[in-house]
Amino acid sequence: MGFWTISVSLCLLFVMNASGACRFGWSRYGHECFKVFTNPLSWGDAEVTCLNNGGNLASVHSKQQYDFLKSLISSSQSYWIGGYDAVAEGKWFWRAQQPREF
Repeated sequence: MGFWTISVSLCLLFVMNASGACRFGWSRYGHECFKVFTNPLSWGDAEVTCLNNGGNLASVHSKQQYDFLKSLISSSQSYWIGGYDAVAEGKWFWRAQQPREF
């Protein structure tokens, strides 16, 4: 018998308003906006939640960005981000088809 991992999602939104600010409830890092959604979901449903809110599951590209994202997470729950290895086991890519660099 297997089990499902259910986690909450950490979404990335690239679009900011004309003033360069993030939408209400989102946190800015550089030119990107991030938001934690706390409803338990599968990876696919977490990505759909992000898409429905104008973003994607977050990708991590530097230690500084990783530290920022950790600061958004207020508990030891598991969180979905945009990494996956569906193309080849053990070869990780970010949701935007970029090779993993961090």
